[in-house]
Amino acid sequence: MRTFVFASLMALSAVIGGASAVRADTVCTSQSLTGSITGNVVVPSGASCTLSNATVSGDVHVRQNASLTIDATAQPTTINGNVLANGCRFALLEGGVTVSDSVEIRQCAQQSGFIGPGVKIGANFQCINNPGGCEAELGAVQGSVQIEGSTASDISLVSVGGNLQCGGNTPAPTHNFGPDFVTGTEQGQCAARFGFAPPPTAPSCVASTLNVPNVTVTSATLVPASTVALPAGTFSVPEYCQVIGAVATVGECPATGPWATGCETGGPGSAEFRLKLPPVWNNRFLFEGCGEIAGRSPRPRSTP
Repeated sequence: MRTFVFASLMALSAVIGGASAVRADTVCTSQSLTGSITGNVVVPSGASCTLSNATVSGDVHVRQNASLTIDATAQPTTINGNVLANGCRFALLEGGVTVSDSVEIRQCAQQSGFIGPGVKIGANFQCINNPGGCEAELGAVQGSVQIEGSTASDISLVSVGGNLQCGGNTPAPTHNFGPDFVTGTEQGQCAARFGFAPPPTAPSCVASTLNVPNVTVTSATLVPASTVALPAGTFSVPEYCQVIGAVATVGECPATGPWATGCETGGPGSAEFRLKLPPVWNNRFLFEGCGEIAGRSPRPRSTP
C-alpha cells in the first residue's frame, strides 16, 4: 500500500511539473510583436499581426481569414520553427527573415509568400491552392519550392537547394526579375525551357538583360582594356562593362537635429550610379551599403 501511494504521488508530481514547463502560445491580434518570444505565435481567425525585429523560438500559425506580415526590411527577424498558414487572408515575409524550418501557405485569399532580399528558409517552401497567388523573390530555400494550384505567381532570383515544382497554376508562374538557381530540377510550369533557369551562356554587357525593381539603366557600354599612367607607375585596366543608370529614391528630411537644416530633398527623386562590371558575369554578387549621409554632402559645420 505504501508503495502504491508513493508511486501515485510521484506520478502526480511529474504531471504537475510537466504542466508548469508547458508555455502558452503567444496570441497576436491587431498588434506588432517585437523582441524575444518563447514558444509559438498564433494569429487567430480574423486577426492581423506584424512581426518585426523579433525572434520566435517555435512556430508561427496563421488561422482562417487572418493576416500575417513578417517585416524585416529594417531589422532581421528569426522564426526558429515553421510558418504555417491555412485559409488565411495573406501571409507575407519581407526582407531579412530567417525561418529555420518550412513555410507552408495554403488556400489564402490574397497574394502571399516572400519578397527579399535576405529571406532564408531552412527547409521547404510550399504555396498550394492560393486564390491570391504566390510570390517567391530574392531569397534562399534550402529544400524544395512547390507552387501548385494558385493564381498569378512569380518566382524570381531564388536559390533552391532541392527541386522547383510548379503545376496547375492559372496563369502559369512568371520570373519577372530573373531566373532561379536550382540545385535539383525545374519541373512542370517552372521547367528550365520556360526561362526559370539561367541561360547556358552568361549574360553579356547589354542593358536590356537587366531587370531590377526601381532601377533604370540608361546604358551599358563595353570599355576596352587600357593602360593608366600614375605617379606610382603604369597599370593595366582590363576590359569592363560600364553600366550607367538611376535608382528611385524617397527623400526624407528630419524635423529636428543637426541634419534638419540644409536638407534639400523632401520628395521622390532618383540617384544616379555608375558601375564597372566584368564583361561576362562571373557568377558572383557584390553588395555594398552606405551610411547616414549617402547621396548628399553633409551640412557645413562651424569650427571654433
